[in-house]
Amino acid sequence: MSPKQTILIRVYLSYFFIVAFACVIMAYATKIQFKEGNKWRAMADSLTTDYRSIEASRGNIYAADGNLLSTSVPVYDIYFDTRAAGLTKEVWDKNIDSLSFLLSQTFDDYSSREYKTLLNKGRKRHDRYLRLQRKLNYEQLKSVKKLPIFRLGKNKGGLLVEENNIRETPFGILAFRTVGLYRDAGKSVGIEAGFDEYLKGKPGKRLMQKIMGGNWVPLSDDNDIEPQNGYDVYTTIDMNMQDVAENALTHALETQNASHGCVILMETQTGHIKAIANLTHREDGTLVEDKNYAINEITEPGSTFKLASVLSLLEDKLVTNEETVNSEDGTTQFADRIMRDSEHGGHGLLTLQKSFELSSNVGISKFVWKHYQNNPSKFTNHLINDFKLSQPIHIGLPGEGIPLIKTPKDKSWSEPTLPWMSIGYEVLITPMHTLMLYNAVANHGKMVKPQLVTKIEQTGKLIKTFPTEVLNEQIVSKETIDRVMPMLKGVVDHGTARNLKNEVYTIGGKTGTARIVENGKYIEVYKSSFCGFFPAENPQYTCMVIVFKPSKGPYYGSVVAGPVFKEIADKVYATNVTPKTNVIDSTPTSLKTVKGNGYSNDYKIVLTSLGQKVWANTKSYSDWSEVKSQNNQSTMREKNTFLKNKMPDVKGMRLKDAIYILENIGIVVQFNSPGIVSSQSIEKGTNIYKGTLVTLGTSIN
Repeated sequence: MSPKQTILIRVYLSYFFIVAFACVIMAYATKIQFKEGNKWRAMADSLTTDYRSIEASRGNIYAADGNLLSTSVPVYDIYFDTRAAGLTKEVWDKNIDSLSFLLSQTFDDYSSREYKTLLNKGRKRHDRYLRLQRKLNYEQLKSVKKLPIFRLGKNKGGLLVEENNIRETPFGILAFRTVGLYRDAGKSVGIEAGFDEYLKGKPGKRLMQKIMGGNWVPLSDDNDIEPQNGYDVYTTIDMNMQDVAENALTHALETQNASHGCVILMETQTGHIKAIANLTHREDGTLVEDKNYAINEITEPGSTFKLASVLSLLEDKLVTNEETVNSEDGTTQFADRIMRDSEHGGHGLLTLQKSFELSSNVGISKFVWKHYQNNPSKFTNHLINDFKLSQPIHIGLPGEGIPLIKTPKDKSWSEPTLPWMSIGYEVLITPMHTLMLYNAVANHGKMVKPQLVTKIEQTGKLIKTFPTEVLNEQIVSKETIDRVMPMLKGVVDHGTARNLKNEVYTIGGKTGTARIVENGKYIEVYKSSFCGFFPAENPQYTCMVIVFKPSKGPYYGSVVAGPVFKEIADKVYATNVTPKTNVIDSTPTSLKTVKGNGYSNDYKIVLTSLGQKVWANTKSYSDWSEVKSQNNQSTMREKNTFLKNKMPDVKGMRLKDAIYILENIGIVVQFNSPGIVSSQSIEKGTNIYKGTLVTLGTSIN
């Protein structure tokens, strides 16, 4: 054999051994991958441990009266370790049938045979984390822990429990968009989002092991670092007022077949939002609260904005309430645009006050044009600097609309801009901005920031308070306030909102009707609004109502939004407003008597202040009593034992007390005026159900 041949043989042999070795490696890799893969993957998993985050319990959100608006409720996912260390074949064979049967009976989702098949397949596959059920409540979990096999515990019975929290809103749709929605993996909204830093708490840590399938299981029942639960947030919302507001808005949207609407009720002096309702009419006719129009939606406000115009004119001492302009035939022209009143034909000469009361576009725009055309910045400075209408309010909720107040420096400013701004067009603000301005007037010129949260607590310990914030101590002089108040009262007394006038209490406010812009053009579709306060001589509440796209009957603010305001004001006045009176009672204390039915503690205070001796027919006072006075002595007797699903006797009670009792047992109350209940449309003891309507007659005495 030649040397050359020898070399070739050696090369060929080298190639052969290399190929053979590669084939061996590939065969062994294939064996590991397909035949022993599960074994090695399980071994790798078993060697993987890590400290995993443990969810903290989110804080609660409360109404002003302590009602729970949003809370975290624990739910439990259950898994089965089919190869638990102590789970012997004997235990399995003896109990698998009964476990399958009882799982089927407990959850009624699979048959006993299907459960047995599921469990046996899991054991055959060596499943260490076989999921059985999700989102069980605590009572369901207790039942599961008593089932065969599972009752042996984690190590012998293989039951694995994973606890999570879900958010629940006990009052359902009431204030839903304001309270908000917490999404663990999405965008939260409302107070849940705005105050997340307080609510979320701090997660804990637990040492866990990764098992086959990518699941993590705890190595012990204890946490290495315990989670810190979130703080509780207390809001300004009054659930009784919220219920009234939502019902009134619901009725308007359904009656008018309107697209959507909002209501905001605010406590005048504090700026506390007592109710905020936002409802959308879906195509299927249902109403949902899916957008917070009150703070998110910026639109042209229309005639409610005329308050800003008259405040500016009066503050700059450019006009008096009695100065007049000619309303012509209800139209006038600025540059190439025609300004029109809602009523054709005009009103002739109009004073500033009459222009406001009758909501004359021509009248208000002429006043503003006459006095500000040469210096429009003076007008816009009031809107921006004094009335705070150009910036977000920062109420604490995400998605707040950014208003637009034009100035002469803007490129979009043109000759007609000033007169159109004066009547609420070519400006964009939220309903909350309008409410804030009206509330400042009701509050004698002091502008307070609308407020939704008063304090943060943790298990009763005060963490932080949110006092009332003053945005402008005096938006205009007290003299200007004194001049504009008669205008706001005049709107209701003999202006566009005469339908709101009543003999029980006074209202000040302004109607608004504005055309809506779609695709950059005004269309013959409107939004109706009313913003006002009550009682006008001593304002305690300010309320904004807007109804968008009413499509049945007249669309004017007085007809559509006004009744919503009136319904809310009637009920709030009857239950939450103490009438201001200057009447002096000169009757000697020794001759005074008190009689009637009502809340025991209230009567005890009154009777004690009158120096009367109080006797009770029981060892302790009940919540509700019948009081009779004679010879400077008063007797309190238990008024009612309220039975479930039975109509109580509320005759003789103050309307405030009667409404409290009835609405708390689910009865819808209808009444004409405040006073003492003299009659009830459903007799005592009659069977009732939630939603039953009762009409209460009242008398002054």
